[in-house]
Amino acid sequence: MCQAFLWGEISASKKPFDKQQTINYTENMEVLLHPIAEKYLNRLGATDRDRVDEAIEGLKEEPPKGNIRPVIGQPGIFRLTIGSYRALFRYKEDHIFVTHLDPRGQVYNKKNKGGKR
Repeated sequence: MCQAFLWGEISASKKPFDKQQTINYTENMEVLLHPIAEKYLNRLGATDRDRVDEAIEGLKEEPPKGNIRPVIGQPGIFRLTIGSYRALFRYKEDHIFVTHLDPRGQVYNKKNKGGKR
């Protein structure tokens, strides 16, 4: 019973969004990684990989764990801070789609924006 999202109503402010009002959860939330994000995750060292895995799994909890904010200029896309790494993701029904996983300085590059992933 996921009523999905209110993407058009999320402001582009730098304040954290209200996780309870934005996303409705189900017991069956599933995290799906884009193949490029999964490849990057597999290349990380064991310590970093475990930390990123744990943070991404925290998105399935209600309310989600972590430092989460909307990405300015990209409605429906959220950013999760994991140390020096950033994961960009979106919610749709009972799925969490992680579209990008990169170091902080690279995840926002113009080449990463658009429909390439």
